[in-house]
Amino acid sequence: MDDMKSSIRKFLTLTKMTRDEFADLCGVSKSQVDKWLSTVPIPAARQRLIARIMKEEYAKHARAAQIKNPNSIHVPVTPQRYEKFRSEAERHGLTVPEWASEALDALSNIKCKR
Repeated sequence: MDDMKSSIRKFLTLTKMTRDEFADLCGVSKSQVDKWLSTVPIPAARQRLIARIMKEEYAKHARAAQIKNPNSIHVPVTPQRYEKFRSEAERHGLTVPEWASEALDALSNIKCKR
């Protein structure tokens, strides 16, 4: 499976967006999204549009989460970087937020040379 199809699947899961909603954002039918996620290749121009849509939607979700919990930190990352973080967190038996929190805590204890 190619990276874009995997990225779309992760995006839909993380944002809890339906394929119908995603299709509307992309200006296509749900059946076209279904085809993209199965066998039909996604054209390069459409991939660029999808990447932009996902980036904007991730940012909206981050802003909404920030409003709900102002003591949280939201960092937009690419699906590839998120997968790297998820893998590292899993290696330590943690969720991504738990791992990120521990990493930031450890970094905050490093003395500056100033």
